[in-house]
Amino acid sequence: MYIAKKFDGTLEVLENLDEKQPDPEQLRNVEEIYLISKTLVPVMTLKPKPKEERDKILNTDRDNQTNKKTDSNSKQKKASRSES
Repeated sequence: MYIAKKFDGTLEVLENLDEKQPDPEQLRNVEEIYLISKTLVPVMTLKPKPKEERDKILNTDRDNQTNKKTDSNSKQKKASRSES
């Protein structure tokens, strides 16, 4: 794959460029041509949080679940009182 840098600063991909006999029309207004031999893909690495942070998250989640259960139990008690 080739990338052509034009005089105006724009870049254009040249897919069908013959190195030995380039088409003069294809090279019109071209300042430089770059040969791309490798494509690099960025890789994201996932790392676990430290144990203290994980424990804090788990404790917060447990507290939230306990609060939800308590809230739902109190709503059920209020509903049963109002039916009586």
